[in-house]
Amino acid sequence: MWAKGATSGVTVAGGNGKGTALNQIGACQGLFVHEETNALFISDFYNDRIVKWIPEKGEGMIVAGTGSGGPKADQLSGPRGIFIDKCETIYIADLWNNRIQKWEKNATQGITVAGGNGKGVADNQLNSPWDVEVDRYGNIYVADTDNSRIVKWGPNSTVGVQLATGNAPTTGRGPFSDVYSIGFDKEGNLFTSEKRNNRIQQFNIMPETNTC
Repeated sequence: MWAKGATSGVTVAGGNGKGTALNQIGACQGLFVHEETNALFISDFYNDRIVKWIPEKGEGMIVAGTGSGGPKADQLSGPRGIFIDKCETIYIADLWNNRIQKWEKNATQGITVAGGNGKGVADNQLNSPWDVEVDRYGNIYVADTDNSRIVKWGPNSTVGVQLATGNAPTTGRGPFSDVYSIGFDKEGNLFTSEKRNNRIQQFNIMPETNTC
């Protein structure tokens, strides 16, 4: 953690070498600081788990996944981007399972809320999702990296809608190239980072997004 104006950082999680112990991190591929509780959530990629760090204990607590990779409801396989809502419900970009998993607080297994129908380009599929964001109305936005697109899944939807230009949905492959991360500002604008296009893009969300 680097405090505002600081000239050096302070280790607040891990720092005990690469490993599987609760005071270690295999590879941090996603990070989320919960604004209301200030809790730190870490996507521990190589350990196939999400941990909530407990500073006073100097270790993490597994809150999603088993630590053993796989496709079951209680497992993850290469978790990357994460989003946590105000109730500490966790949304996980489950990379190698090509799905987004939703884990309620204290749940022992996740629920697939996007993808999970094998790797592919169909409306009900994902291909190596790297990041996930959720808006105030429960719409799920996915950085569908190997499909080079951003897909929006409405609450309880079984298929996604591709966002291609920010103001109209289209079908097929989007105009992105390896979109890796996404995020919202306080006005609801969507930002994307693209590796191969060497750029950050801002999109005004479609009008229908701003309804419950």
